[in-house]
Amino acid sequence: MTETGTCEKCASEISVEADRCPECGYEPASHGILGSIGVGLATMFSILLGGLILIIWVVAIGTDFGFTDALMLTAFFGFILLFPLGIIYAAMNKEMKTPTGKKKNLKEELLGEE
Repeated sequence: MTETGTCEKCASEISVEADRCPECGYEPASHGILGSIGVGLATMFSILLGGLILIIWVVAIGTDFGFTDALMLTAFFGFILLFPLGIIYAAMNKEMKTPTGKKKNLKEELLGEE
């Protein structure tokens, strides 16, 4: 027998493994078009900032650019990097949620294990 829970939107009794409520159609993992664009932009921005930090250290090691200056720039851009990474983290958490509020197991989702 499968474990059941209550849908967060319509309060009907459903399986905790369901990705979508069969009664009301509630699907917490759906981001919509704007959410998907936001996650894509956050991902691109994270990659660009990570590349910029890498370039700062390549320049600092290869030239007479100061080690302290490289650390300050890394701290500055690393702080800015926290914002897009937070957006990506929140989207991943939302993706792992079922309509009953239970979190899916990431290992099972990635490997398809039961």
